[in-house]
Amino acid sequence: MLKISNLNFILMSFTIPSMFFAFLYMDIFFLFIFLLFSLFLIYMDRGLIFVLLKKNRYLLLYSILPIAISLPFVVFRNHSTIFYFILNLYCLMVSFSFYKRIFDVYVITKYLFYIFALCILVYLYFTHGRYPQGYQLEYMFGSNIGANGVTTFASILCFLYTILSFRLFHETSFLPCVINLYISYEGYGRGSIIFALMLIVINFIFLLLKLKTHKRIFILLSAVISILCFTPYLHEIYLNTKLVAGLDSPRIEMFVQYVDAIDAYNLFFGAPYEGTIIAEFNNNPHISYIRAHHIFGLYYIMLIALVPFVLFSRVVRNHDGVGLIVFIAILALLLRCASEPLLFPTLFDTFFFLALYVCCDKNLSTRGY
Repeated sequence: MLKISNLNFILMSFTIPSMFFAFLYMDIFFLFIFLLFSLFLIYMDRGLIFVLLKKNRYLLLYSILPIAISLPFVVFRNHSTIFYFILNLYCLMVSFSFYKRIFDVYVITKYLFYIFALCILVYLYFTHGRYPQGYQLEYMFGSNIGANGVTTFASILCFLYTILSFRLFHETSFLPCVINLYISYEGYGRGSIIFALMLIVINFIFLLLKLKTHKRIFILLSAVISILCFTPYLHEIYLNTKLVAGLDSPRIEMFVQYVDAIDAYNLFFGAPYEGTIIAEFNNNPHISYIRAHHIFGLYYIMLIALVPFVLFSRVVRNHDGVGLIVFIAILALLLRCASEPLLFPTLFDTFFFLALYVCCDKNLSTRGY
């Protein structure tokens, strides 16, 4: 008979990958697998979840009740709002179970990232020269999943692995971040490349904070020399990706047209996509915050905007250096959401909630800082 710890790890090993594939494919089978195994986790942790919900009941009421009150006004325009509301609550409960098994999450995320990266490298090797520049990863997971899906998968895994390495072991994660940057480059990304570079910079800041003054100077000088040596290659990367286009993107037009569609009523309860360019992109706004406002309205956006201020005040009050670096990584993720609907609300909200706990809990650390 399996021990409880082994059973927990097996449940987690199915829950996390199925969540990723359910997000990518929007497939009922993967969603069912995720719900099945995560329900087992929630059932096993029902005592802890009840305690945490009771402990934070006033904060949860403040966060959830106004959204629930606005539901009747939003549902008339968007019937799927009720599903998203339930999804958000469910992701919150799953995040509690992940929080309890944080070391299992770290191990599974680590191996899942490297397995995924290895699959990409093998795929690129065997398909080299078959597709034009920028389309190497376009059909890796089938015609329904573009290169953005591949880079998103890698970016979220890398983000989670990075913040858990910081908090649990006070270690950097340069290798995964560099691999993630290469995957983003092969995916011909723009937002994914910028996010990958931000994670590398955040790792560099974390490393500098750990070192003594003379070592910091040596590392800084080495970094400057390396950047100067690789400048020609960096310029080539810039020219061969969407970075060369700057801010020229349909996302800007989507944002402008969506804002123009807002009136006094829509401001509070979300504006429709009809009549905007978003409708021409299969109702995909490509911006998490447009999607969030469309689904839940103004209060939800205000709640999201409040999160960084609450996190920062908590980190400063606790004099938590590691928490500050994790906070910066969360800001980078929130910035990434400005060019991709990763969160608010999606299944990946589970990882966002988990990142908030990781940022605020100094007791997760296993080593001194």
